[in-house]
Amino acid sequence: MYGAHVTLTDDDLETTSPAKMVTIGNRYEGANVVKRGGWYYLFGSASNCCNGPLTGYSVFSGRSRDPLGPFVDREGVSLLAGRVGGTPVISMNGNRWVGTGHNSVFRDFDGQWWTIYHAADRTDPYFADEPGFTKRPALLDPLDWIDGWPTVRAGRWASDRPVPVPAAQPGERTAYRPDPVRPQRLGKQLPEFSDEFDGATLSDSWSWVDAPRLPGRTASLEDGSASRPRTPTSSSTTTRRPSSRGRRRNVTTSWRPRSVSTCLKRAVASTSCRPAW
Repeated sequence: MYGAHVTLTDDDLETTSPAKMVTIGNRYEGANVVKRGGWYYLFGSASNCCNGPLTGYSVFSGRSRDPLGPFVDREGVSLLAGRVGGTPVISMNGNRWVGTGHNSVFRDFDGQWWTIYHAADRTDPYFADEPGFTKRPALLDPLDWIDGWPTVRAGRWASDRPVPVPAAQPGERTAYRPDPVRPQRLGKQLPEFSDEFDGATLSDSWSWVDAPRLPGRTASLEDGSASRPRTPTSSSTTTRRPSSRGRRRNVTTSWRPRSVSTCLKRAVASTSCRPAW
């Protein structure tokens, strides 16, 4: 994928700079670039676009201070690297929509960002009169910005039900407001779980939060239009264990999990979660 500076003439676009490669050649297509907060964000799609219910098309992003790059992902990996970078923007989430890609991004009159993209319905993937030819209807979903990176529906990705429409005219407002913290309807608290480390027993009670899918970090919205994500609070648990002389002594330990989302998922599965010391 290449980029270049262009000038709009009366009836055409005139290239005013040499073309420059901005992504590795065999990875991305369907590019879209927008500017936000001093950064240029490049959206590119990758994988097979049209394989019926097995379609794995997805959208990834990188950003740069210059429209011609270099673009890097959230981890600092270049989109030109051999082990190419790319931060997921939208992919499959377990509902009927697969192959979510080849997108375009825009901002409505209320300031909310949106993305239009193709997807395949895995329950009805082919045209009736063209067996094997994948149907790819266009879908519209809100795009949120978390920790400076775009993600569809605050990390929930493709919706499977109607969402509020964009503000299409000046003065209109959209009813959509990002809400990355959504309590699971499993009761107020999960059962207690415990872990053992170096002879000390640790236990915590957790209130469930459904954090966006950003591995290893706690996300926060930047626009302030929704409450910030809650994280399980650290707690201190006092236990007793034998000392080297056979006497028992108190051990007080305060800890936080390595990854909030990982530990919560393990907690739901009733497995232990190793503390980070």
